[in-house]
Amino acid sequence: MVFKKFVIIDPKQNEPLMNDETPILMNLNHIVSVKPIKIMTRTTVIDGFWIRTTNGKKYRAISIPDELISELETEVKVSRTSILEDDAQSIQQ
Repeated sequence: MVFKKFVIIDPKQNEPLMNDETPILMNLNHIVSVKPIKIMTRTTVIDGFWIRTTNGKKYRAISIPDELISELETEVKVSRTSILEDDAQSIQQ
């Protein structure tokens, strides 16, 4: 079991507020997916994450562990690089 701290927005609130943040420890082995999203608050739009777990629960997080953020950034860079390489090859042909 690998527990890390996340900060989620209270799922009972329909309109997120800045003070409805809840710190939670989640087992990284039970996370199915993490997706970057935009979260609307009453005053602004903030960057956040959509988290799904193995038991089917879904969470909106405004803070996730740094290693997950770096992993997401690495995946985005790799996919963008492969797309650019594919475009360059099609131009050369």
